[in-house]
Order: sequence, then structure tokens, then C-alpha cells
Amino acid sequence: MTAKPSTPERAAELEGLRARLAETEEVLRAIRNGDADAVTLSTDGVIRYANRTFARLLKTPLEHVIGAELRSFVGSADQAD
Repeated sequence: MTAKPSTPERAAELEGLRARLAETEEVLRAIRNGDADAVTLSTDGVIRYANRTFARLLKTPLEHVIGAELRSFVGSADQAD
């Protein structure tokens, strides 16, 4: 049987979890606000989510980015065989 953590241990763990949550929320805010480029791909390389910053990076309207294959934005010389 494992011992239950003490109150100070629980408080330290809770503080660590709060810090991680705050950091995650900050990253998500940056992605939503376009302060960072962001893209989510399906397993077959189709872009499922992208923010406007990522679309600007590709110099393509966002509505043309989502649903496209990522490889369509990569030059053939840079694609793996």
C-alpha cells in the first residue's frame, strides 16, 4: 500500500499543476490571437486546423489552407521520396 502524500506535498503538486495550466493557456491564447503560427494535421497529412498566421506564412487564404494536403505547400525538391 502506498502512503498518501502529505498536505505540503499536495500543495506543491497543485501549484505545479496550476503553473502548467497557466502556461498552456498562454500558448493557446497566442495561437488563437495569431501570435504564433499553428497547424494541425490528420494522419494522412491533410490540414485540419490552421490559424491566419500560418496561412500568411504560406501566402494562401486560410480557406484554401484548411482541407489541403500539407505537401501541396512543399516544393517537390524538399519532399521525401
